[in-house]
Amino acid sequence: MDPESMQSEREVAERMGLTIGVVRMLRTDHLDPADWRRSGREILISDTGRKKMAAALNLDPVASEELEAPVIFADVVVKKIVANPRIVMGAVVGLEAQGLVRVRVRDASKLVPGMLLAKCAPKSETLYQYTGRQPRYRGRF
Repeated sequence: MDPESMQSEREVAERMGLTIGVVRMLRTDHLDPADWRRSGREILISDTGRKKMAAALNLDPVASEELEAPVIFADVVVKKIVANPRIVMGAVVGLEAQGLVRVRVRDASKLVPGMLLAKCAPKSETLYQYTGRQPRYRGRF
């Protein structure tokens, strides 16, 4: 089993458009122990395991692989701190003319206007999720 070809159970569920419970059921019912392995708290599923799951659901394996879209991260500059402690308003670097977007963060209390948030994943056209580390002190990473 090649570690690069392994995907977590959660990623497989997202890419196939299933819930995690359905993927677990498919793993227990249709996969051999050689098709998956446990790594810490994660279950990793191999390429052959994903193909077996797709066959059990009567999905075309090629079509299910086409569902995989790479996540494109964007850099966002914080422009405004709002009352919600989990949201900040910012402008996407390079797309400032697009206007302000909402960025979900774990805790906005340590963010200040002008800070650069790298690795923001787009959730919709005006909503991004910050996936980087949080500042240790107010205004400083």
